[in-house]
Amino acid sequence: MKVLSLHKPFGWLGPQPRHSLPSIILRLGVWGLASLLAPLPARAQNPRAGDPQAESENKQPSRAASLTVASQGRSQPNYQVFAYKTPLPQVLELSNLTVAVGAVVINLSSANRIPPQDKQALAGLLGVPVSVVQRVLARVSRESGGDPERFRQDLHDTVMDYKYLRDRWARYHPPAESTKEKTEALAALEDGDVDKAWEIFRSLPRPQPPGVPRIVGLR
Repeated sequence: MKVLSLHKPFGWLGPQPRHSLPSIILRLGVWGLASLLAPLPARAQNPRAGDPQAESENKQPSRAASLTVASQGRSQPNYQVFAYKTPLPQVLELSNLTVAVGAVVINLSSANRIPPQDKQALAGLLGVPVSVVQRVLARVSRESGGDPERFRQDLHDTVMDYKYLRDRWARYHPPAESTKEKTEALAALEDGDVDKAWEIFRSLPRPQPPGVPRIVGLR
């Protein structure tokens, strides 16, 4: 029996597990600054840049685009600190096609057909709506090919994304005339559509950096 932990430490933080939280935050901040300062790829590397057809295609939502948005969100320091502090249960690999999360045993070849009571139990164990669990199980049956590690990763990412976005949206207090995005995002999360909640979150306007103060000489 193999244990697949849903809560894995971040490998790039180094092999030592005894880092203090301030040290982790400092490392994440440095890494995030380096990412922001990295040069953008030249336009010449994208031969379809400016192509109206390509731009039209890019406007169509896709799972791949949603995964890119989620991946960018997970790379942010505040997400990684949140994930580091949020434990999740382990996944036990019972066989090549069978895993257990708590008392719930899942056959990965037919994961979306587990009994409703097992879906409820799994959702309760993970602290997410049943709709989140249902979407993960449906993807596993359709895409994973019965791979326990791929299931563990998908379950970890989806559950952590839900918890992080639920927390962030709960902290977001827009003006009364600008509550549409928050309402739509929270509805998407309760429906298990974490990808949509990410897209709305990433589309929010970011604060502009403060302007350079004007120095007025004394006379």
